[in-house]
This record gives sequence, structure tokens and C-alpha cells, in this order.
Amino acid sequence: MHQSLILVLHNVGCKNRCVFCNKVKKYAPKETADQIAAKELRKLAYLKRNRGINQIIISGNDPMEYYNFLGFLKKIKRKTQLGIFLQSHCLDFEDLDYLKTVLDIGNIESIQIPVYGHKAEIHDAITQNKGSFKSVIKALNNFKKLNFNNIQLHTLFLKQNQRHFLKLISFLLSFGCKIDASLPAIPSFKGRYRKRYLDNIPDLNKLSAGFRKIKEKFKNDLDRIFLHDIPFCLAPLKPTNLNFRSQYAYKGYEHFKKRKIDTVVVDGEVIPRYRLLFKDEKCQKCVLDNMCSGITEPYIDLGLFKAKPLANCPK
Repeated sequence: MHQSLILVLHNVGCKNRCVFCNKVKKYAPKETADQIAAKELRKLAYLKRNRGINQIIISGNDPMEYYNFLGFLKKIKRKTQLGIFLQSHCLDFEDLDYLKTVLDIGNIESIQIPVYGHKAEIHDAITQNKGSFKSVIKALNNFKKLNFNNIQLHTLFLKQNQRHFLKLISFLLSFGCKIDASLPAIPSFKGRYRKRYLDNIPDLNKLSAGFRKIKEKFKNDLDRIFLHDIPFCLAPLKPTNLNFRSQYAYKGYEHFKKRKIDTVVVDGEVIPRYRLLFKDEKCQKCVLDNMCSGITEPYIDLGLFKAKPLANCPK
């Protein structure tokens, strides 16, 4: 089991302007970006106090757009030999030579890349960056050329892609990678939810029907599909297909204290309130109650999710 140290390069830049994201109006100038990077690198001192950490996660919006990203990786390499799990749009990896340069540093072991549609029309509409789909596909092909296979494709179930739900899953499976999928976050601001986030939420009844079709159509590939923070009654797949992130998995959100997004502090860690998992009263009647952690609070708070207790364990 991975115990990770998370380094977040936030507000350093992002070519994508995703519809579901908390958009940054103005990204950090180079000097501020260097300060952000330096602060994250100081977290590496924690490795000396906790020998159980076996992986470093680099995330942010977007970490690869930090102008000195290569230098950032090299500084990590000088401090530790731990492998890195990079979470990035990877658009710049459409340049094969640049991809080689990054991988030659030698500490990136795995990568998570977001893909939100099975074609450019859908993906680019969600990222609001024309050409981003083409760049991602080229990057994936470059990884294949270099025989780098430890890639996880991430997607979100959104209103914008729900009509092509099965095509999206089929397309992602065609790359031979594992799929990490979840519902979009719904942040609150001083207890209120904003319409632009609610406009991205899919019809959960149609989504549930789609999960049943997935179970039938892709039964031989279910071991590569992993859903996060989606309850069993909404996605009645095998228990091994559903994972629930502990609230402690969400670290690196200290910078949210400067925004208006609602947060809570748990054991000294700043956690966005929209990440906390809750259950419906009916959940106690479900056969999988002890295995399920529920759904993120806004889906219950807004009445978007109603639990439907299962009488039998899905097979």
C-alpha cells in the first residue's frame, strides 16, 4: 500500500481551462512560482521523520507548466531516490524529445493523465483548450514509443460526456491502461454552491444505468476500471472496482486558506470540505454498508444522491 508525500505546484499555470475547475484568474509570476516550489521541496525533510513513505506525488494546476519543472525534478532526485507519481495534463509530452528529457532524470515511475472524451469535440469542450485532445493522444503515443507503460488514465463523469459514456470507457480501455474515474467535485463558498459547478453534474440515474451496461459490455476488462468515492448502489460493479479515498489522502491544500473555498482542518491538515465523504440514513440497510464510505457531502446536501440499499453483494 502506498503512503505518499504530496507536492503541489499550485497556480503555476495551466493551458487547460476546464469547466469543472476552480479557475485561477492570474497565475503566479516566476518569482512567486519559485517560492511555491521551494516551499514544496522543504516537505522532503518529512521523509527523515516518516520512513513509511514510499512514493512522492506531484500534482497542481498544472505542475508541468512550472517553468523550471526539470530543475524541480532534479532537486527531488538529489534529496531522495523515491519514485514519483506525476499527475498532469502532460500536453508538453507531445514533444518526444522533451518527454525523453524528463524521463531520463529517472525518478518518474508512473503518470496519471486526464482524458474527458472519446473525441476532440468533447474533450476540448471540457478543457476549453482547442487542440488539447490531439496533444494528449500524441503524448500517449510517445509514451508507447518509449515503452513507458505505467500510465493511469483519469476521467470525470460529467454532463458534457454522459451521452457517450460507454464510448468514453471503450476508448480509454483501448490504450491498455488502468482507468481512474470519479464524479466532479462541487466546492462550496461560505456554505453556498455556485451554478457553474452544478451545471457539470451528470444525471446520476443515467450514470447508474451506464455502470450496469459497463458491467455487461466490459466484463473482461473490469480489473482495469477503478471508481473513486462512488457508492455501490450508484455503481453496482464488483467491490474491487470501487475505492474510497480516506480524507487523509487529500493533502497539499494549505493554499486554499487564501481562497473562499470552504475547508476543514483534520489533524493539522487543511482539507476541502467538498472532499469529505458522508452517508445517507438508508445506508445502514445496505449489505455493503461496512465496505462503503458513501459519497462526497455536496451530493447529499444538494439532494443529488439518494441511497438505494443493496440486498445482495454484486458479483
